[in-house]
Amino acid sequence: MMDSIDEICRYAARYDVRLGIEPANRVASNLVNTASDALSIINELGHPSLGVVLDTGHINLVQESAEEALKRLGGLLLQFHVNDNDGTRQQNLIPGEGTVDFGGLIRLLRATGYDGFLSVELAWDYTANPVPAIAEAAKRIRALL
Repeated sequence: MMDSIDEICRYAARYDVRLGIEPANRVASNLVNTASDALSIINELGHPSLGVVLDTGHINLVQESAEEALKRLGGLLLQFHVNDNDGTRQQNLIPGEGTVDFGGLIRLLRATGYDGFLSVELAWDYTANPVPAIAEAAKRIRALL
């Protein structure tokens, strides 16, 4: 994995591109599960274009402290995926339908100075009729912003 990331970063260095490592829950992957795991890879490889994409669902499932993750990452946070779950399995629910504290998360993001994108990432279950789920997710996140 490290060789692959290194090679991709060397290729991307020729362009104005930033690459993000997304820690995933242990069911999705056993390679990178926390912000600390991602930070270790970034520190070992030393590529300035390499950062981290955090996902609220994965953070909730691995029981990582969002506050500690954001403190460790600082300016390395490139993007934040927003979805919810019940803390036991990946569900990619509309924010507010699981156990993630989105109000607290938005406050943390503001406190750390993050001004990047929040990307809603919803489950396959919503694909048959996605517009109501997308509209509700956007409404809930906007209300917190």
